Amino acid sequence: MPDGKNQHFVPQRYFRKFSADGKSISLFQKHTSRFIRAASIKHQASKAWFYGDEEIEKAVTALESVGGSAIDKILSASDLCELDDETFDGMRLWLALQRHRTEAARSASASVDNDLLHLYLESKLHIMEEQGPYSRAELAAVIPKLEVIPAQAQLTKIGIGVEQSHNLDDLAVVVLKNKSTKPFIFSDAPCVYHNVFYEKVKGVGVLGARSVGLLIFLPLSPAKCLMVYDSNVYSINPPPTFIKTVGNIADISAINSLQMHSASSCIYASNHLDEGYVRYLWDTQKDRVKDNSFVTRKFSSFDSNNRPSSELRLYYEPVLNIQFRLSFMKTQKSPAGVFFRSRDEFMNGRT
Repeated sequence: MPDGKNQHFVPQRYFRKFSADGKSISLFQKHTSRFIRAASIKHQASKAWFYGDEEIEKAVTALESVGGSAIDKILSASDLCELDDETFDGMRLWLALQRHRTEAARSASASVDNDLLHLYLESKLHIMEEQGPYSRAELAAVIPKLEVIPAQAQLTKIGIGVEQSHNLDDLAVVVLKNKSTKPFIFSDAPCVYHNVFYEKVKGVGVLGARSVGLLIFLPLSPAKCLMVYDSNVYSINPPPTFIKTVGNIADISAINSLQMHSASSCIYASNHLDEGYVRYLWDTQKDRVKDNSFVTRKFSSFDSNNRPSSELRLYYEPVLNIQFRLSFMKTQKSPAGVFFRSRDEFMNGRT
């Protein structure tokens, strides 16, 4: 296999945090319910030329290295107070990169990417003068058949996400230390964004980097999980000093269940002896797991005479279809009939 061909969308260095031998991992396949006790890490969360070419993967790997070093420091720290701002900046970069780089992320936005391409070409065609061998009508008939190159569309989103990772800098950070008898598990889309504060809000997106009520979970090992949260609306009891010990199996299972919903195809565990637990979690969640593809809403705009003049479209990522609660996290009640588009707006509205 040529160098660079097998390109990972979840890095091998991340898998090794959950592997006893650094080479293999136990996996559960969602679509077949098959459990494999020892699968090679080398062939997990990867596809041939996933990013398009070797040079692009090298650029992604360079970003991964910066963020990965920060994640390593957080995992090994006994107190997050000892870490500098550069480490937390690297952590936020890694979260943004990992959120946007997966196969699940690519699939979720595929229909929107194509829709935006069609709208762009239609707008250009509308103002284009008739010229060349094809009429405007002939060109218009071709547009719906065109599709974006998935890797290029995803790379654009990765770039935007990484560039805007500073938008997470006001969120609180805590490492959950697992003292229960069940491990943290992860999936092929391990960085999960969720929102309990606005879980009942419909028709708009509430998972943006500046969204009120944003929650981010990233398992770091079988014993630790990174939790990043909006402390304006969530409170942890008792207030942690960056590290929170969790012994309640129900809390560990709630966090693990997020992985069942975010996964494209595979859920991973560090030990094959956890097969029964993984299957149990899947059985409790499988009927609630839904397609996480972006939602498209269409509206008509009206001119001064109240006649439809154009169509507007809203695209957003839906919240995972899970009833998510943690015994140690209290959620402020969201105000009825009021929707804040960003944490800045929320804070201004409260003062």
